[in-house]
Amino acid sequence: MDRIFIGAGFLDSCPELTRFVYEYWRGKAGERRLAYREDIEPADLIPALPGIQLVDVLRDTPHEGDIKRGYRFVYRLLGTKEVNVRHGNPVGLPVEEGFFGNDVARVLSNYTQVAETGDVVCDFEEVTVPAGYRVQDVSLFLPLTLDGKSVQQILVYSEQSFLR
Repeated sequence: MDRIFIGAGFLDSCPELTRFVYEYWRGKAGERRLAYREDIEPADLIPALPGIQLVDVLRDTPHEGDIKRGYRFVYRLLGTKEVNVRHGNPVGLPVEEGFFGNDVARVLSNYTQVAETGDVVCDFEEVTVPAGYRVQDVSLFLPLTLDGKSVQQILVYSEQSFLR
């Protein structure tokens, strides 16, 4: 499958751990649109930790005449499985230098959608890895806030399964 979902429409198609992470985040957000970063307890996510990423959302100051503010997304933390699929640890690097996927524009578009709107995004993408085999990657992007107003971090959970 190669499809991007905005909102919770992915739940019928996603792996069990992806659903678990979404439901955990949804429970922490409660009635609010965004969950607070401080509400997320790693000990509650132990089965999913190898596939977790935490990404900082940095807002670029617009130049005079610019209509839209830009974003930079920087890896803060990656689980062991996410480090392994990248063949290195991109903590501290911008997403475009350490992403897993076929197309950097697609990946950045997912992050931008979450940062601008606070929407949940789930991306199902067939990826060919450097070793030549194909995997189905499912990446769930969940907005986190520090101030209750805007998205300052994005919690990502990814799973990969081999395709035949």
